[in-house]
Amino acid sequence: MRLLPSSNLQISYYRDNWSYNLDIGYFDAKSQKGLEDTTLKIKRKFKLQPNLKLSLGASLTLPTYDFIGNHTDYTLYSSIIYYPQSSLSLFGGVNYTFIQDTPTTEPLQNITNFYLGIGYFFTKDFYMNLSYSQAQSKFTTNHDAKTLGSTLFYKINEKWFTTLYYSQEIEDEDLHNNFKFKIGYTFW
Repeated sequence: MRLLPSSNLQISYYRDNWSYNLDIGYFDAKSQKGLEDTTLKIKRKFKLQPNLKLSLGASLTLPTYDFIGNHTDYTLYSSIIYYPQSSLSLFGGVNYTFIQDTPTTEPLQNITNFYLGIGYFFTKDFYMNLSYSQAQSKFTTNHDAKTLGSTLFYKINEKWFTTLYYSQEIEDEDLHNNFKFKIGYTFW
């Protein structure tokens, strides 16, 4: 009996303008189950102006998903966020992944992903955004995934917070969607 098709554990540490993340996942599909790839990420924020911030980062995606030809991939991250008002944010970013996997059935390519969005703080504890993203597939024969998404963040109290994320792929015959629910705890 399957309880959840996939689950994730994400551990994040923030200090000053730096953030460090570890993301470990597990999946349970009809035909197989096991670990997803594990990602280690580091990012740094730069305050360009009081209402303009730039983030740069890098990550390693370790090949903990078991398939032939799976190797460590490397990603570079860049994003910018602008606050025209204290409660309104405009954001965008570009990520580039160097695919190191060995092709087994189809040719592979490096991946470019970009996104744009707008967010609003209803209160200091409740935030919502809407975004558009476009991501290449690592398989050269697949089309780009174009997605509309929305995130809700709610700070429950000083220690607990939650995030809901929903996205819908557009311009696709199958109209894939994605739903994520996260609960977080602040240790200090």
